Amino acid sequence: MKISLLWMTVGAFGVVVLLFVLVWPREGRERIFWAKACDTRFADVPIREASTAPTVTAACVAKPTEVVDSLASSVATTNTEPRTVLAGVGGNPDGQNPEDRDENVSVLSTAEIVKRLTNTTDKIELRKAAQVLGDRAIAGALVLSADENEVVLKAAQRCMSAATAEDGRGYTEAKEQLERMWWPAGLAMLEHVADPNPQIAEMAIQGLSLMRNETIVRALIERIKSESRTKAKAMHIFALGCMTEQYESLVPRRTCMNAKESELLADKLIRPFLEHLEKTVTAPDVLLAIRQARADLKQAADHRPRDISLEKVDEKILRTFLAAMEKNGSNPSICDLYRKELARRSHTNVLESVSP
Repeated sequence: MKISLLWMTVGAFGVVVLLFVLVWPREGRERIFWAKACDTRFADVPIREASTAPTVTAACVAKPTEVVDSLASSVATTNTEPRTVLAGVGGNPDGQNPEDRDENVSVLSTAEIVKRLTNTTDKIELRKAAQVLGDRAIAGALVLSADENEVVLKAAQRCMSAATAEDGRGYTEAKEQLERMWWPAGLAMLEHVADPNPQIAEMAIQGLSLMRNETIVRALIERIKSESRTKAKAMHIFALGCMTEQYESLVPRRTCMNAKESELLADKLIRPFLEHLEKTVTAPDVLLAIRQARADLKQAADHRPRDISLEKVDEKILRTFLAAMEKNGSNPSICDLYRKELARRSHTNVLESVSP
């Protein structure tokens, strides 16, 4: 009797194991797929190129505060229209993003905004502070003291350090935080164009290309002139070659300079400088970088998303993942994509219901 019970127990356990083996792989693959779909760093479809990088030296500019003022005065080519909030979508009944809730920090002084970049660890509060800081820079309304500028640079430094994070969400959050800060964060990125870590260098170069303006291009040129290290000089030249590429930020009110203005900027500053530089240098790596930069400027690669499609994804799945991400306050850009798709479907359903 005891032996029969023992064999029955072993048999039942075997059935459970068999069912687990048969069912789990599919669920596991689905979890991996959606984890990647919710994370721009590991996405199978290139939602956008991973872009995004500490103390600025005299080789770049004389005074950091002067560059902040100069960057802040460059408003052209930036979309300043407010974000549209889609109500009643997904797991969020009021339709708002997490950073749109609670306190309106846009009414606070710049000193208070800057203080929050260091005095809070709350992710939503950090997003709010960075967004307002960048908005004011774009509007030409940002004036930072030397101490405040140092705080902003350190905050951007912390974001740059996340470029090597194994957690894709941490990487994406840091990248988007830099894009929220916009031009003030550009000062930190300039310092990492030639970073020995390729992920940090890539984030810095692509971030500068995204937010490029004449001040950023001139700062890169000045660093090339003063740089004595061959590889570092070549990296900065490579960065100049990226200044006609097109990128797209999913952070509200952050727009890359358009193709026409980028070409005019290249003709005005970059190409004449590269032509002069080629006559004055002999290092093979630098000459190669110059030729590559010319080719890249001419190609003007477009990295903006073209293949994003959520049309075939079940609505229930979209709403489930949107609700989970909103609850955790993660991946705000992907949340925006999900909301727009759900709103599009809702609009389509209404039209179909009233069609004759």
